[in-house]
Amino acid sequence: MSLVGNLLGLGLAVMASLEGVARIYYGRRFRMPWRSRRIGEYPYDRFIEKARPPLFFRFKKGFRSSQITINRFGMRGPEPAPDGLKDRILVIGESAFFGARLPRERDLWSRRLEERLHGAGYTGWEVLNAGVPGYNAVQYRTWWEEELKATRPSILLLEMGANDMTQAYVMGSRWKPGAPWPWEFIMRQQRKSPWWNRFAVHSCAYFLWRRQKMTERRGFESRNGRFQYEECLSTVEKEARYIVDQARSMGIRVAFTSITPAYDDDSLEKSPPQLDAIQSNWRENMRTSGIWLIRLSREWSERFSGEVNCPVIDLMKPFWDHPKRFQLYLDVFHWNRLGHDFTAEVIFNGIKRLGWW
Repeated sequence: MSLVGNLLGLGLAVMASLEGVARIYYGRRFRMPWRSRRIGEYPYDRFIEKARPPLFFRFKKGFRSSQITINRFGMRGPEPAPDGLKDRILVIGESAFFGARLPRERDLWSRRLEERLHGAGYTGWEVLNAGVPGYNAVQYRTWWEEELKATRPSILLLEMGANDMTQAYVMGSRWKPGAPWPWEFIMRQQRKSPWWNRFAVHSCAYFLWRRQKMTERRGFESRNGRFQYEECLSTVEKEARYIVDQARSMGIRVAFTSITPAYDDDSLEKSPPQLDAIQSNWRENMRTSGIWLIRLSREWSERFSGEVNCPVIDLMKPFWDHPKRFQLYLDVFHWNRLGHDFTAEVIFNGIKRLGWW
C-alpha cells in the first residue's frame, strides 16, 4: 500500500507541476491569467420547438431544467410577477443576451440587473430577457406583435440585426428578408461532451493540449454570390422602426443597445494574443461576416437612432475600453459570468442616466 501511495503522490505532484508550468506559459503567451473553459451545454432539442412561419421556432413555455428556465412568456429566466404588479424592462436581443454557453443561469445579465435594481432600492422593477439565439428582425417583429407587447413593459431595450447580417452574408443572392436559420443549424448548437470533460476543462494543461490538437473551426462563409448588405440593413431598420413606433404608442420608453464582439477595428493589425485564447478562428470570423457586424452596430447607434430619436445605451465601447476586456468572454461574441455582470452594470447606469428608473 505504501508503494501505491507513493506512486499516487508522485503522480499528483507531477500533474500539479505540469499544471503550474502550463499556467505560467499561458499567461506569457496570451497575456492574461488562465480561467476555466467550462461552458453550458444546453438541451436545445428539449426546450426549442417548431412554430409556424415567420417564427419557425420558439422556446417551450414553462420548461425547466438544471441549466435552463423558460417562463410563461416564453423567455429565459424566472417566472415574472403577476401582470401589473411590477414595472418591467424588456430587452430584445440575440444570443449574447440569451446567455448562450453560460454555465449557470444565476449568472445571467438579466438576473444580475434585477439584483442591482433591488439593491439600489428599485424593488418595484423586474427584468424580462427576450434574447433568442438565431432570431432575425422579422422574427422579432412577429414575436413582438404576437406576444411581447402584451407584457406591457415600461422600458424597452432593443438589439437585433446581427443574425440578419450573418444570414445575408452566408446566403448571398439567395437571401430574403425573414429567411430563418434552418432547424438543423439551430440544433447543431447543442453540445454534449463526455463526463470527464467537465473536470478536464478546469485544467490549463488540457486546454493547451486540446488547442494544439484541435482542427481549425470554419467561420461563416458566403457561398451564393452578392452580399446584400444595404437590403439587409434596410430590413432591420424597417422592423425596428415598427417595434419602436408601436412601443411608443403604448407609452413605452425605448432605447437601443449594441452587439459586443471581443474584437475591434484594429484587431487584425494588432492580432492580440488574448483573442487567440478566446477563440482560435477569430481572424476568419472578423475577415468574413464580423467586420459587417461592427459596421451594423455603428449604423444602429450613430445614424438610425438619430432618425427615430432613440437614445443608445452603448455596450460595445464600454467592453472595448474595459481594462480586462478579454476576460469577459467565453468566445468572441458571448459573455462569461464577469461579462454578464458588466453588461448588467452598463445597462443599469445607462438607464439611470436617462432618468428612467
